Amino acid sequence: MIKAFFRYALALHLGVLCVLVAYQVVARYISFVPPFLWTEEVARLVFIWMVMIGAGYGFVEQAHFSFTYVHSVLPKRLRRHLTTIVYLIVLAVMGFFLWSSLIFFIKGFARTSLVTGMPMAASYGALLFGAGISVIAILINFYRHIFLPVTPDATVTPIEKEA
Repeated sequence: MIKAFFRYALALHLGVLCVLVAYQVVARYISFVPPFLWTEEVARLVFIWMVMIGAGYGFVEQAHFSFTYVHSVLPKRLRRHLTTIVYLIVLAVMGFFLWSSLIFFIKGFARTSLVTGMPMAASYGALLFGAGISVIAILINFYRHIFLPVTPDATVTPIEKEA
């Protein structure tokens, strides 16, 4: 269910982004199509949300880039400790990002965009959402790493198994 939500949200954002950008291109070269200024700003907003939803989904799926060579050459006991340290570092960084994005989001209500007049919190909210999903996913995966028994295929365990 979580995977489906993320996939549909990303597909919807990508579809809207493609339509808006295609309209901008057509309006630029065909004289009878009116160029709307708001399409660029909304396309940028949709792109920001798409990136941050994708970043959060990457943590849900544990699909972000990682160096595996050091992990693979260490003894099994040290691998577990290294993984714990990496989880703590990533959690600290994303926790800081979550806190910073909350402050940024709150300040965004005092600013408005030039063309649409929307509060900038509409785009800054994407940072907060992406950071929030990331922190939740890291905490769930860290809990599983610490408290659930290790199985041979548990080196990369997404939050939700494919059904």
